[in-house]
Amino acid sequence: MPPAAAAPDLQSQMSALFLGADVTLQVGGGETETTTFVAHRCVHVVDDGIDARAFEALLRFIYTDAPPELDEEDDDASSMARDLLVAADRYNVERLKMTCQNELCKRIDANTIDPTMALAEKHHCSSLKKAYYPNGSSNVVMYAAAASPSLSSSNLQITATLRRRWERSGSAFLIAPAILIMKEPSAVADPPAVVDVAMPLPELNRDMEAALLQSEEGADVTFEVGGESFAAHRCVLAARSSVFRAELFGAMKESTAGGGKARVDGVEARAYRALLHFIFTDAVPELDGKDQETSSMAQHLLVAADRYNLERLKLICEDKLCKRIDVSSAVTLALAEQHRCPSLKKACMDFLYSPGNLKAVEATDGFEHLATSCPVILRELIAKLVAL
Repeated sequence: MPPAAAAPDLQSQMSALFLGADVTLQVGGGETETTTFVAHRCVHVVDDGIDARAFEALLRFIYTDAPPELDEEDDDASSMARDLLVAADRYNVERLKMTCQNELCKRIDANTIDPTMALAEKHHCSSLKKAYYPNGSSNVVMYAAAASPSLSSSNLQITATLRRRWERSGSAFLIAPAILIMKEPSAVADPPAVVDVAMPLPELNRDMEAALLQSEEGADVTFEVGGESFAAHRCVLAARSSVFRAELFGAMKESTAGGGKARVDGVEARAYRALLHFIFTDAVPELDGKDQETSSMAQHLLVAADRYNLERLKLICEDKLCKRIDVSSAVTLALAEQHRCPSLKKACMDFLYSPGNLKAVEATDGFEHLATSCPVILRELIAKLVAL
């Protein structure tokens, strides 16, 4: 039976990434208290003008692709969503900006119309603007705006637009440059139209691969493996692997500082490349095939995953190998014993309990390797066959 797959852990591990921070950002100032954040310039590139809470949420999103949870009952949630939208637009984090638009579309009421409409216009949020004045909809929101003492000067353009839209229905007129008056809504008003914001797909994996792993921008450690060199970012490696953390911020810290290279023995270059790809993206496209080459890659990658304590990758390799047990699996059985893979070991042993399968395996080169490296497995196998 294949092992239970571990849940993806890139987001949770990146959220705990504090080692190796190399940039300090100060947010606030002026009328608000200055707040300091540490981060990694390799993950993203501040000054005042952004709310500190929103900037903290922005950083968390950049590291994890997870927006903050906004309680629908919390009166402060709309303010947080607006501040975060401003920060997302400033740093061109489009997915977060769309998420904030979606949240604000759900929170249309008398208290939010003034600041949110100004924000929608200023930051080019077409879906959010549509939610506030869909064709022929809701007098309730517009009457609430009229009840406000005034709309800010930044809303002049919006007010003019609203006047043109609602004058056609005879429900609004302008009595001052920034005040829109509407007929009072009925006791039971139509709810605001639901506007769906087209949400981009999660992009953390894509950005980690393209902006860091492939570009090598900001890389601060190089590994030499099987005659090939691989540049990477020690902060990401440390967040994903306790072994890398101990090495790169411990024993190997001085030797790899300033462009020094770390030599890695006992791992094939192709497997190390796949290992790094998994660390940065949580994906293993190298195991998508069904040929013998894929099985060989799974074997080498399992060894590397166990070496660097990447439990999820190890389970992925184990699952792949469990589904490809055949007469060439003597080497796989040896790996299962050496690297503590109980599910894989059981799958191999169940296959060998058939005398016909065992005889076929004995004729392979892998059986000699199994006998030499794991003699206890042979004794266990013989005892089982005798008991049958």
